[in-house]
Amino acid sequence: MDDGRGFVFVVSDSVLAVNKFYQAFELAGVVIMLTYGVAQLFIIKGAVKYIRGDH
Repeated sequence: MDDGRGFVFVVSDSVLAVNKFYQAFELAGVVIMLTYGVAQLFIIKGAVKYIRGDH
């Protein structure tokens, strides 16, 4: 995952861990799902780029 795109997964998992094991907060579900969705979008974009041969 170039260009720091993997960082989005790190943020998502970090928020998940903080919410679960340290301090729950109200918007955790929204933040987790948004960051996870963005990370999946980056995976799809990378796969399409690879399939098209733009790598």
